[in-house]
Amino acid sequence: MLFLEEIEEMFVSLGCLETQATKLIGFRLKGAAGQWWRGYKKARDSTLPPVTWLQFKEAFRAKFLPSSRMDELRHQFEHLKHGTMSVTEYEMEFTKLAEYTPNLIPTERKSEKVHRRFESTYGKRYDFTSG
Repeated sequence: MLFLEEIEEMFVSLGCLETQATKLIGFRLKGAAGQWWRGYKKARDSTLPPVTWLQFKEAFRAKFLPSSRMDELRHQFEHLKHGTMSVTEYEMEFTKLAEYTPNLIPTERKSEKVHRRFESTYGKRYDFTSG
């Protein structure tokens, strides 16, 4: 969902913490999305810790991204092949699609998953920082 990716990039650029991001997102959401977010926050138990960015994204996608699209993105992730892509392109596509598959990589850092997948495919680790 391009909207979430753009917002997330903006928050990273600004150095926002997760809880700051979920406070600021309310200013960007308009119409049905803004209404949903206000209702979501009101309905949430006030004794719970602040909503994290990950929790927001999951709730937002559950509300506004059709399940058929989520299924399509999961399928793309599960069948992603290196093919003719460069290593950098493959890593970017893997990371992008992994955003839509939280149940497939629930507790692992995505970059570590990428490294292990490359290691199992090519028999060695790749240093993504060197290009």
